Amino acid sequence: MKRSTFIIQWILYTVLILSLYGCIEFSNTYNVIAPGPWRGTLDLRSQTLITFSEEDASEKLAPDEFDFDKTPSGVLPFNFNVEYSSEDSIIITLINGEEIITVQDYKYTPDVLGEKDSLVIDFPIYDSHIEALLQEGIMQGYWVVHYRNNYKIPFKAKLGEDFRFFSIHEKPAHNISGRWEVHFEEEDGNKFPAIGDFVQKGNQLTGTFETETGDYRFLEGTVENDRFYLSTFDGAHAYLFEGKIIEKDSIIGSFYSGKHYRSTWYASLNSEAKLTDPESLSRAATDYPVNYSATTIDGKHISFNNPPYSDKVKVVQIMGTWCPNCYDETRFLKQWKKDNPNLPVEIVSLAFENYNYPESIKQIRTYRDRMAIPWPIIYGGNRNHTTPTQLNFIDKIVSYPTLVIFNKENYIEKVHTGFYGPATSQYEKFVHNFDQTIRSLIGN
Repeated sequence: MKRSTFIIQWILYTVLILSLYGCIEFSNTYNVIAPGPWRGTLDLRSQTLITFSEEDASEKLAPDEFDFDKTPSGVLPFNFNVEYSSEDSIIITLINGEEIITVQDYKYTPDVLGEKDSLVIDFPIYDSHIEALLQEGIMQGYWVVHYRNNYKIPFKAKLGEDFRFFSIHEKPAHNISGRWEVHFEEEDGNKFPAIGDFVQKGNQLTGTFETETGDYRFLEGTVENDRFYLSTFDGAHAYLFEGKIIEKDSIIGSFYSGKHYRSTWYASLNSEAKLTDPESLSRAATDYPVNYSATTIDGKHISFNNPPYSDKVKVVQIMGTWCPNCYDETRFLKQWKKDNPNLPVEIVSLAFENYNYPESIKQIRTYRDRMAIPWPIIYGGNRNHTTPTQLNFIDKIVSYPTLVIFNKENYIEKVHTGFYGPATSQYEKFVHNFDQTIRSLIGN
């Protein structure tokens, strides 16, 4: 073969190889999705937005005018991170201030044509999920809540964004750290009190709202000039707060919970703000011992007059698997029981659910197994159809969760409504009081 012919063939071969490589994309080198920080959003703008002035209304963006560099009013942002635990397995962590929620339930389906993969992020204990298509570092789909009829909220997420509301900050007009006396007003005119407990560091804002029925868990956001924003998403609830600073000791705002609820509120700075004592909202319905008996979700009959409950302190947790405050309280009870394994105390949970039997039994078992709850759980019925006979030992249910504490002789000692969880300044006080109450009843 002549040298010139060989050179020509070599050049043609090289061009062919390079052209083949040019048709191949190497952007996705991961077996599931790209790791790193992601910024998700839930678009709540399908409902009428709450505005403070005509100027505010003119600044609202239409639902199709979406900008990943800032957060339009009515859009709830949240942050999550993706890490690989193995070559083919990821761990997703939701981030709400100090709270980190680990999510390991997902289903990833690659598109054989290499266009749009699909991802389902499941929250089994809350009976909800995110479903999304993926393409070039973008997710787009819905957050779906199964126990609500046709409940879907548009979801988007972008890889590489670690801010929450805004990528560029404005100097805050005031620092709103402190304890605020809050008054909420719902669309039907119903009003209820609350306490806002905020910590502001520069633009960053964290905190929560305490109500007489519990708290709104870990909130995270920002203060921009005279506006402030807070949000949380935990797979169960999607909370968005938007507010305006009127004066350094006066603020107003709006509150969105998913797409089904909204209210306005105003607040004044008050370090002495208090709510009704949670042990006075519900009371014992009898002055006699309660011979409580029931059948657990596993078909086992229990009675307070029989072992292992007789001659022991009993704690009945009235709860629901759909309730984040119940989740926080259950975690507390688990830790307390673990720390005090030898104390003569028995715990029973009484669950009121969104479904009827047997769907509720399946959901309760999933909740129990995922949380490794060691005590019995009883199905109380549908939470919207509670009858007096199901809870005839207290006068009413004001909130989920509610704790009922019985002494060794089956008399009711305390009824505690709601739960102030670890996001609140009242949490340590509750932990101390609970422990002291139990120890006083067992004579320890």
